[in-house]
Amino acid sequence: MGIQAKLALLLMLIVGLVSSHWYVYNAGNRNGTNAELVKSQELQLSQLIADKEAVIKRVVQNELIVADLAFKNKQENQTHAQEILAIRTTQRSDDAKRVRFNKVFVCGPGTAGQAEGAKAGGDGQADSSEGIFPESFGRGLSHLKSDAEEVAADLRSLKRSVEDAGCFQ
Repeated sequence: MGIQAKLALLLMLIVGLVSSHWYVYNAGNRNGTNAELVKSQELQLSQLIADKEAVIKRVVQNELIVADLAFKNKQENQTHAQEILAIRTTQRSDDAKRVRFNKVFVCGPGTAGQAEGAKAGGDGQADSSEGIFPESFGRGLSHLKSDAEEVAADLRSLKRSVEDAGCFQ
């Protein structure tokens, strides 16, 4: 074997060693990079799983809150309906009553005994300091009173609902 053959063989051996080292280095580098990537992906995956579990837990809590608020809302609606029914029943019974007023307060002092009822055929209130409004006027006042009470009942109901929901606390 000649010197040229030996040099050629040595050159091929050197090229083979360098290329194999290059391949091993790149493979190791790729494996290391992949290992770090796998670790970061595992961290991300564990975080996503924790987030998912937290969201599921919160959804269950929200469903319980919704069910509780629905129950409270149903009770509040029943209470509100009973309040409105009581107001309207009172208003119907008040429709049959005449509304009285203090003549001295309305007409001023010194005019209480000068009512028109002193005449013959009057309503017999000449000696009284109390007067009676006409039926239509009294009924109108009664309706206004019941409307105001219904609005107050609506506002009380809304206030209880807002407080039960935990708003503005």
